[in-house]
Amino acid sequence: MPMKNISYGEVQNMESVRLLNEYRAILQNNDHMISGLEVMQKTPEPTISQRARMKELEEQLIPDGIQKEKDLGARIRPLVASLQGEGTPKEMIMRALIELRYFNQLSWEQVAEALFFDRWEEATKSQRLQYLRQTYRLRNHALKELDEILRAGDR
Repeated sequence: MPMKNISYGEVQNMESVRLLNEYRAILQNNDHMISGLEVMQKTPEPTISQRARMKELEEQLIPDGIQKEKDLGARIRPLVASLQGEGTPKEMIMRALIELRYFNQLSWEQVAEALFFDRWEEATKSQRLQYLRQTYRLRNHALKELDEILRAGDR
């Protein structure tokens, strides 16, 4: 099936984008809370408010965040896994792209570099921009596929 260009507005209104962005935000928030706790635990003499915050993070916020990550991940990861379909190279690339961006939290430039690793180092600036555009087109196609999977699951 040929890839149709999808506008930025169309991408932002997709259910798959909403779910993936929500999952990515949960992952980032969990990382931030865990890093913050680690920093506070290294404080030689934490203040009363720091100790209270550490307790809140350890007993409530971090466990709640991890549970949200597990719950949403249980819904999203099988959807992304279904992108592999028959295992064509294009399907495997779309799956890797989604995993790199939304699960591993890489920037779009880092995703493009990972996808075009064999040509990235030697590429000119204009070639790298072309690889980035190809990455966006693949992203749009992957999101469209995920939305179709989501709609089929709702029926």
